[in-house]
Amino acid sequence: MPENVNIMIVDDSFIIRKILEKILKEQKEFNIIAQARDGNDVLRILDNSEIAESVDVIILDLEMPGMDGMTALPQIIKKAPHVRVIIASTLSQKNAQVSLEALEKGAADYLPKPSSAEASNTDTLNNFSAELVLKVKSLGLAAQRLKLRKNTGVAQKTPSQTPAAIEDYSLHEPIRRPKAIAIGSSTGGPDALKEVLGNLNMTRLLNIPMFITQHMPAHFTKLLATNLSTKLNINLLEAKDGDIVKGGNIYLAPGDFHMEIMNIDNALKISLNQNPPENFCRPAVDVMLRSLAENYGRDLLTVILTGMGSDGAKGCEKVRENHGQIIAQDKETSTVWGMPAAAAKTRLCSQILPLNQIAPKIMGAIL
Repeated sequence: MPENVNIMIVDDSFIIRKILEKILKEQKEFNIIAQARDGNDVLRILDNSEIAESVDVIILDLEMPGMDGMTALPQIIKKAPHVRVIIASTLSQKNAQVSLEALEKGAADYLPKPSSAEASNTDTLNNFSAELVLKVKSLGLAAQRLKLRKNTGVAQKTPSQTPAAIEDYSLHEPIRRPKAIAIGSSTGGPDALKEVLGNLNMTRLLNIPMFITQHMPAHFTKLLATNLSTKLNINLLEAKDGDIVKGGNIYLAPGDFHMEIMNIDNALKISLNQNPPENFCRPAVDVMLRSLAENYGRDLLTVILTGMGSDGAKGCEKVRENHGQIIAQDKETSTVWGMPAAAAKTRLCSQILPLNQIAPKIMGAIL
């Protein structure tokens, strides 16, 4: 049985700490083992080796007096290497940039934090609570597996999670040359995208468009597109409504908008909408995959990377109905094996691969 998830809250606002405490204490499997007011405070607490070893998840504010969250982050990870850090910060362009930098420096995920005023809105608080609980549960289990692996050299497994069982989900079929590539990702996605995209030979993909749905709020996706495009020297764009699909371009769904591909006047174009969330997500991977499957059929290759939840699994069924192919990231290399697990358990995946084998597998099909 999984252990209870041990949590530390780090925020300079007494009100926000109390809100987080109330939400988390409603979950019987959560233990709040410490609270801190700034970076100096959390580092002092982590000097206690017992706490540093036992904590699974740290919810970290960025803007704090004294030592801020970004400054404290590398030292937190050094003192507790297994810990999963969730950045909780108010949603703004400035905080989006800093939060992306935090993800690059080792934070596991980001959660838009309600302001003190927004916390009085019931719908806002309920949505925040549901997302917080899901992230803490998923990342807490991931931290515990990492601790167990470190302490024993053996990853925690249940009978349904043995390597043989995971491998059985795969169809083990060769990957065909695609005419379009779709990627879905969530928690841990920015690093996974960097690994996959950074190891593709884009000069051999000039005739192949790529489409990405990464679960992120508004402000974040444009920055992610810019950062990856610059660092990897690729043509990664935040998609715009009406964009004509062109080979060699990589289209990233903007935060808070579903992305679909429509055939309009014999031309494939990007269509964005704010229809209701699917799988609690907007953008949703399922929405993207349905439209791509209809337009590309057997020539679509779908890749499901790390992420919590099950978004993408139903879309993968539609991909397979139209004779497309699917690659899912394996459990051992996923930050959270939720989305790729859901895809794998459809038993429709052509391959289930470690992260560092996905780009080579794609390039092997591009003859």
